[in-house]
Amino acid sequence: MGEVATSGPLSVQADEVTEMLVDADRTQVMIVTLPEETPVNEAIELHADVTDALGIALAPLVVNGCWPRRDGLGRPTTTAARDIGVKLTAAQRSALVASSRFGAARLAVQSEQLERIARQLPLARLELPRLPTPRLESPDLERLAAALVARPTPPTRHPAHVGDEQ
Repeated sequence: MGEVATSGPLSVQADEVTEMLVDADRTQVMIVTLPEETPVNEAIELHADVTDALGIALAPLVVNGCWPRRDGLGRPTTTAARDIGVKLTAAQRSALVASSRFGAARLAVQSEQLERIARQLPLARLELPRLPTPRLESPDLERLAAALVARPTPPTRHPAHVGDEQ
């Protein structure tokens, strides 16, 4: 607008808006992504667009829908069941093995993408938990709010990698 309206009230307002957008104390962009390949690719591209093309400051990156780490996923289900005194049917064992494999695969993708974020985005990071619910209730919102006000993970400095090919 500032380029079109070079004088008058519109020009003054356009200048005020531009000042506000480039003032990091008043305006920051918060990029939100999922710990998956395509959303992380888009977050990396958006980061470049916002910082390079627009010159707007960035708030901490939010990684939404993070699966909790589960150390026991690599443990054989029959061993885990036996250790707690549970006898599994063949169908139960099969379902638990499939569930463990799915969980391990999801965590592997998440871990890989969080590492990419750390390498390629020089931003502090907040991770929000995955909430497997069709409707957010008050305790869910409190959990998300607590994650948003937590101290962000500081950015990892790898300037040689920012903007590298994916």
